[in-house]
Amino acid sequence: MAQVNIDKIVPAIVLADTTIAGLIGTRLTPMVITDDTAFPAMTYQRVSSPEHHDIDFAYPRYQFNSYAETYGAVVELAIAVKELWQRYKGVFNNVKIKQGVYLDETQANRGKDGLWTIQTDIKIIYYKIT
Repeated sequence: MAQVNIDKIVPAIVLADTTIAGLIGTRLTPMVITDDTAFPAMTYQRVSSPEHHDIDFAYPRYQFNSYAETYGAVVELAIAVKELWQRYKGVFNNVKIKQGVYLDETQANRGKDGLWTIQTDIKIIYYKIT
């Protein structure tokens, strides 16, 4: 049995979603966007890593940051993230995801750089062992 590297699985699930891929293509990066990024785009990061010591479940929390040049585009992307993960269940690359749980999101905000952003928090409950 092998330990799951959930940090590789999460972006793969996001990019496999046809709605999100239709909006951002492959513009999904860990933690920061680069200066040459086209928009809309998204970043992700694991912000916590709780797990049970006595059963093979973990339930890390991920934050997905949506970026777009317009309010409408950033809202559309944030909705797509929520729709993907809310109650997500399944097996992806032999990793069993018990459930995705939408936790919260920030209100759309326009930064000094002119980009609109929304941060969406998701908990992903999965089996730690494959």
